[in-house]
Amino acid sequence: MPLNPKISDAAANAAADAVVDLLNSGKLQIYDGTQPVTADTAIGAQNLLAELILNATAFGDASAGVATAGAITPDSDANYTGTAAWFRVLTSTDGKTFDGSVGLANKTITAATEANPTVLTKTTHGLVSGDVVKISGFTGAWVPANGTWRVTYASADTFSIPVNAAAFGAMAGSPVYADADLVLNSLAIQEHAEVSVTAFTYTQPKSA
Repeated sequence: MPLNPKISDAAANAAADAVVDLLNSGKLQIYDGTQPVTADTAIGAQNLLAELILNATAFGDASAGVATAGAITPDSDANYTGTAAWFRVLTSTDGKTFDGSVGLANKTITAATEANPTVLTKTTHGLVSGDVVKISGFTGAWVPANGTWRVTYASADTFSIPVNAAAFGAMAGSPVYADADLVLNSLAIQEHAEVSVTAFTYTQPKSA
Protein backbone atom coordinates (compact mmCIF):
# COMPACT_ATOMS: atom_id res chain seq x y z
CA MET A 1 0.00 0.00 0.00
CA PRO A 2 1.55 3.37 -0.98
CA LEU A 3 2.30 5.89 1.73
CA ASN A 4 0.01 8.91 1.63
CA PRO A 5 0.78 11.04 4.69
CA LYS A 6 -1.50 13.93 5.66
CA ILE A 7 -1.03 16.26 8.61
CA SER A 8 -3.48 18.44 10.51
CA ASP A 9 -3.65 22.24 10.48
CA ALA A 10 -2.21 22.30 14.00
CA ALA A 11 0.76 20.15 12.97
CA ALA A 12 1.32 22.19 9.79
CA ASN A 13 1.30 25.39 11.84
CA ALA A 14 3.79 23.94 14.34
CA ALA A 15 6.10 22.83 11.52
CA ALA A 16 5.89 26.21 9.77
CA ASP A 17 6.55 28.09 13.01
CA ALA A 18 9.58 25.92 13.75
CA VAL A 19 11.11 26.80 10.37
CA VAL A 20 10.43 30.54 10.35
CA ASP A 21 11.46 31.02 13.99
CA LEU A 22 14.99 30.20 12.81
CA LEU A 23 14.91 33.37 10.73
CA ASN A 24 14.57 36.02 13.42
CA SER A 25 17.03 38.81 12.46
CA GLY A 26 17.99 36.66 9.49
CA LYS A 27 18.83 37.54 5.89
CA LEU A 28 16.82 37.41 2.68
CA GLN A 29 19.07 37.06 -0.38
CA ILE A 30 17.77 37.52 -3.92
CA TYR A 31 19.57 35.94 -6.89
CA ASP A 32 19.42 35.74 -10.66
CA GLY A 33 19.99 32.53 -12.62
CA THR A 34 18.66 29.05 -11.87
CA GLN A 35 17.48 28.06 -8.41
CA PRO A 36 19.66 25.26 -6.97
CA VAL A 37 18.27 21.74 -6.63
CA THR A 38 18.11 21.98 -2.83
CA ALA A 39 18.49 24.69 -0.20
CA ASP A 40 21.74 23.01 0.90
CA THR A 41 23.30 23.36 -2.56
CA ALA A 42 26.09 25.94 -2.69
CA ILE A 43 25.68 29.03 -4.87
CA GLY A 44 27.34 28.60 -8.25
CA ALA A 45 27.26 31.06 -11.16
CA GLN A 46 24.21 32.86 -9.78
CA ASN A 47 24.71 36.50 -8.82
CA LEU A 48 23.57 37.95 -5.51
CA LEU A 49 21.39 40.89 -6.51
CA ALA A 50 20.29 42.14 -3.09
CA GLU A 51 20.31 41.23 0.59
CA LEU A 52 17.54 42.38 2.94
CA ILE A 53 17.38 41.99 6.72
CA LEU A 54 14.42 40.35 8.45
CA ASN A 55 12.86 41.64 11.66
CA ALA A 56 13.91 40.42 15.09
CA THR A 57 10.60 38.52 14.96
CA ALA A 58 10.68 37.70 11.28
CA PHE A 59 7.29 35.99 10.85
CA GLY A 60 3.92 35.97 12.57
CA ASP A 61 2.30 32.77 13.84
CA ALA A 62 1.31 30.40 11.05
CA SER A 63 -2.34 29.90 10.09
CA ALA A 64 -3.47 26.95 7.96
CA GLY A 65 0.22 26.14 7.49
CA VAL A 66 1.11 29.58 6.10
CA ALA A 67 3.44 31.99 7.93
CA THR A 68 3.61 35.60 6.75
CA ALA A 69 6.67 37.78 7.24
CA GLY A 70 6.50 41.13 8.97
CA ALA A 71 8.07 44.28 7.58
CA ILE A 72 11.42 43.68 5.88
CA THR A 73 14.14 46.34 5.79
CA PRO A 74 14.80 47.28 2.12
CA ASP A 75 18.26 46.92 0.64
CA SER A 76 19.15 50.54 -0.13
CA ASP A 77 22.15 49.59 -2.29
CA ALA A 78 21.58 46.54 -4.53
CA ASN A 79 24.67 44.43 -5.11
CA TYR A 80 24.28 43.66 -8.81
CA THR A 81 22.14 44.32 -11.89
CA GLY A 82 19.95 41.47 -13.10
CA THR A 83 16.54 39.79 -13.16
CA ALA A 84 15.42 38.36 -9.81
CA ALA A 85 14.59 34.68 -10.21
CA TRP A 86 14.76 33.04 -6.78
CA PHE A 87 15.68 33.72 -3.17
CA ARG A 88 17.45 32.08 -0.24
CA VAL A 89 16.84 32.87 3.43
CA LEU A 90 19.55 32.53 6.05
CA THR A 91 19.58 32.64 9.82
CA SER A 92 21.29 35.55 11.57
CA THR A 93 24.44 33.38 11.64
CA ASP A 94 24.24 32.58 7.89
CA GLY A 95 22.69 29.12 8.26
CA LYS A 96 20.83 28.08 5.08
CA THR A 97 17.09 27.55 5.72
CA PHE A 98 14.99 27.49 2.55
CA ASP A 99 14.84 28.73 -1.05
CA GLY A 100 11.87 29.82 -3.13
CA SER A 101 10.61 31.61 -6.21
CA VAL A 102 9.99 35.32 -6.68
CA GLY A 103 7.25 37.14 -8.53
CA LEU A 104 5.42 40.40 -8.98
CA ALA A 105 1.83 41.42 -8.27
CA ASN A 106 -1.20 39.16 -8.04
CA LYS A 107 -2.60 37.57 -11.21
CA THR A 108 -6.29 37.76 -12.09
CA ILE A 109 -8.49 34.65 -12.29
CA THR A 110 -10.92 35.21 -15.16
CA ALA A 111 -13.21 32.19 -14.73
CA ALA A 112 -14.01 29.40 -12.26
CA THR A 113 -16.11 26.33 -12.95
CA GLU A 114 -18.98 25.00 -10.83
CA ALA A 115 -17.32 21.59 -10.46
CA ASN A 116 -15.48 19.26 -8.08
CA PRO A 117 -12.68 20.17 -8.18
CA THR A 118 -13.16 23.68 -9.49
CA VAL A 119 -11.07 24.67 -12.50
CA LEU A 120 -9.71 28.21 -12.63
CA THR A 121 -8.71 30.15 -15.71
CA LYS A 122 -5.69 32.42 -16.14
CA THR A 123 -4.29 32.73 -19.66
CA THR A 124 -0.72 31.35 -19.87
CA HIS A 125 -0.53 30.81 -16.11
CA GLY A 126 2.82 28.97 -16.18
CA LEU A 127 1.95 26.71 -13.24
CA VAL A 128 2.69 23.00 -12.94
CA SER A 129 1.03 20.39 -10.77
CA GLY A 130 2.18 20.74 -7.18
CA ASP A 131 2.81 24.50 -7.29
CA VAL A 132 1.34 26.42 -4.36
CA VAL A 133 -0.84 29.49 -4.94
CA LYS A 134 -2.47 31.89 -2.50
CA ILE A 135 -5.96 32.90 -3.68
CA SER A 136 -8.02 35.85 -2.47
CA GLY A 137 -10.92 37.95 -3.71
CA PHE A 138 -13.69 35.37 -4.04
CA THR A 139 -16.93 36.49 -2.39
CA GLY A 140 -20.35 35.04 -1.59
CA ALA A 141 -20.66 31.28 -1.96
CA TRP A 142 -17.13 31.21 -3.42
CA VAL A 143 -15.36 32.34 -0.22
CA PRO A 144 -14.20 28.73 0.56
CA ALA A 145 -11.98 28.92 -2.56
CA ASN A 146 -9.87 31.63 -0.92
CA GLY A 147 -6.73 30.32 0.76
CA THR A 148 -3.47 28.56 -0.05
CA TRP A 149 -3.72 25.52 -2.34
CA ARG A 150 -1.60 23.05 -4.28
CA VAL A 151 -2.70 23.22 -7.91
CA THR A 152 -3.18 20.54 -10.54
CA TYR A 153 -2.26 21.51 -14.10
CA ALA A 154 -5.19 21.20 -16.54
CA SER A 155 -4.02 23.17 -19.56
CA ALA A 156 -1.81 26.12 -20.45
CA ASP A 157 -4.67 28.41 -19.42
CA THR A 158 -6.39 26.45 -16.61
CA PHE A 159 -5.60 24.70 -13.35
CA SER A 160 -7.66 23.14 -10.58
CA ILE A 161 -7.62 23.46 -6.80
CA PRO A 162 -9.09 20.88 -4.37
CA VAL A 163 -12.35 22.76 -3.73
CA ASN A 164 -15.83 21.39 -4.44
CA ALA A 165 -17.59 24.30 -6.12
CA ALA A 166 -20.40 22.26 -7.67
CA ALA A 167 -23.06 24.11 -5.66
CA PHE A 168 -21.45 27.57 -5.56
CA GLY A 169 -23.26 29.07 -8.58
CA ALA A 170 -21.66 31.61 -10.89
CA MET A 171 -18.22 32.89 -9.90
CA ALA A 172 -18.48 35.77 -7.43
CA GLY A 173 -15.90 38.40 -6.59
CA SER A 174 -12.68 39.52 -8.26
CA PRO A 175 -10.32 36.63 -7.49
CA VAL A 176 -6.56 36.87 -7.82
CA TYR A 177 -3.66 34.61 -6.92
CA ALA A 178 0.05 34.88 -6.16
CA ASP A 179 2.22 31.99 -7.34
CA ALA A 180 5.45 32.98 -5.63
CA ASP A 181 6.69 32.91 -2.04
CA LEU A 182 8.25 36.34 -2.40
CA VAL A 183 6.69 39.34 -4.15
CA LEU A 184 9.12 42.13 -5.10
CA ASN A 185 8.63 45.73 -6.08
CA SER A 186 10.37 44.86 -9.38
CA LEU A 187 11.98 41.79 -10.91
CA ALA A 188 14.51 43.98 -12.74
CA ILE A 189 17.07 44.96 -10.11
CA GLN A 190 19.56 47.69 -10.78
CA GLU A 191 22.90 47.84 -8.96
CA HIS A 192 22.91 50.50 -6.20
CA ALA A 193 19.11 50.92 -6.41
CA GLU A 194 16.78 50.25 -3.49
CA VAL A 195 15.10 46.81 -3.43
CA SER A 196 11.97 46.22 -1.35
CA VAL A 197 9.67 43.27 -0.77
CA THR A 198 5.89 43.66 -0.70
CA ALA A 199 4.95 40.15 0.51
CA PHE A 200 6.77 37.08 1.79
CA THR A 201 5.21 33.83 2.99
CA TYR A 202 6.32 30.36 3.98
CA THR A 203 3.87 27.49 3.33
CA GLN A 204 4.19 24.15 5.10
CA PRO A 205 2.87 21.34 2.83
CA LYS A 206 0.04 19.37 4.43
CA SER A 207 0.45 16.30 2.24
CA ALA A 208 3.23 14.46 0.46
